[in-house]
Amino acid sequence: MSTKLLTACETPQNQSDRDRFKRIVEIFAPDVRFDPKERFFPVDLGSTVKASDLYRIDRAATPVTWPREKSKGQIQPPDLAAASSDHFTSVAALVTEKLKGTTGEKMLVPQVDEIHKLHTKRTIQSKLTIYATVCTAREVPNYYFLKSFPPQDAGVKLALGEGILLTYYMFFPAAESPTADPTYNAEGDWSGISLLFKRVPDPQKIAQNLPELSCYFKKSGPYYTAGSDGFAKWKNVTRTRDVQTAIDTHPVVYVSRGRHNCYYWPVSTSIPDSPWSPAPLAKKIEAGDYTPSPAGGTITGGWDPAFPTWVYAAFGPPALVFEFCAEMGCVEFDSSGLPANNTPTKDVAGKGGHIGQSPGGQTKPGSTQYPASPPTGSPPPLTITPVYVDLTNTQLKDWWAFEGHWGAARLRQYDWWGEDPSKKHTARHLNLGGPDRPLLSAWFMWNLYWNVPFGSGGATGYTTSGP
Repeated sequence: MSTKLLTACETPQNQSDRDRFKRIVEIFAPDVRFDPKERFFPVDLGSTVKASDLYRIDRAATPVTWPREKSKGQIQPPDLAAASSDHFTSVAALVTEKLKGTTGEKMLVPQVDEIHKLHTKRTIQSKLTIYATVCTAREVPNYYFLKSFPPQDAGVKLALGEGILLTYYMFFPAAESPTADPTYNAEGDWSGISLLFKRVPDPQKIAQNLPELSCYFKKSGPYYTAGSDGFAKWKNVTRTRDVQTAIDTHPVVYVSRGRHNCYYWPVSTSIPDSPWSPAPLAKKIEAGDYTPSPAGGTITGGWDPAFPTWVYAAFGPPALVFEFCAEMGCVEFDSSGLPANNTPTKDVAGKGGHIGQSPGGQTKPGSTQYPASPPTGSPPPLTITPVYVDLTNTQLKDWWAFEGHWGAARLRQYDWWGEDPSKKHTARHLNLGGPDRPLLSAWFMWNLYWNVPFGSGGATGYTTSGP
């Protein structure tokens, strides 16, 4: 089984249980607020697969190449399930430019304007979609972190041991910087939120089965952080009414323009870039391949091979420094997924743009199609269809198992000093920038763990959301 398919999130074999999960996904689907200048909206994976070529990075070649393995219309779901982490899709023609400091190697330059046109002109017949997984909380990777440091909040503690984690995923066709910096561009971008419940909700008794805790994710490179302001008790989350249950069940999510970070309220903030590349491997975090030992200030597990060991000696375990600083607010991280040489950048999630809701949250149906142009005046409502990730659906299971990148993210060159800081460029790594499909349920546990013993929310495991 692919590491992207968690046993904690397996689909029930009983049809009535599957129907129950699907209904829960509909009832709690978020009310998504987009910035007025947003160009990219969450779409279905099927339209992307149909319109994509499939490539593979050949790291053995000199210089590195990316041969095409499948042309548009030829990709079958099993092709994605069998693909490696070096595979990527693209709906646009690949464009490259020369890597600085090299004689022949090139980097990919994602064509975000072209991708925008393909969707707005309906060349790609995409449908506005949000995906959701339902996972048994105690079986999610990184849950064991919380066994040694359980939250003091009784409801959260019970939910972690006996409840479920409902996670919503949004796939955006592309990412871009609101400051028009092309170095941030990437094809394909993921975002989302998680809701923690004490038990599987009964759709007939929703008022007695509301979430305990919410988590809104932001990004730093391939890492998904909640920070001290990412967690909130359900009572503190702004919600809108579900038409069928007549209960306020749809959490309001403000999505930042181009970068697609999730916030509880509108923001316009300057964010410095990360001071270094975070050291823990994202795939290790998602698989839960770590042993926590905060008393000793260490975490054992796989580290980024591009991270020089002299940094460990100078600063201590980078994971601890990175997460501790992120939670305590001593440093903030750029959210674009690509570095900017420590230059402050903008993250903007404004009011007045499109509002995307699930059918259950709308009194009047909106369009399920990709908006043709930025709104002028009052934007029309959008209907974002919630889809439960039913792994008994072979096609959806194969999409969800894809280990590669959903889009031609920028191929970047990392240059570190090696073991001898006097010798520059002794360790060189080529990586695709930006995240593929992350396992947000595993990130929920990772972030909550760091928020419990170290975060500004103290040992409660959550903080109150902002105004």
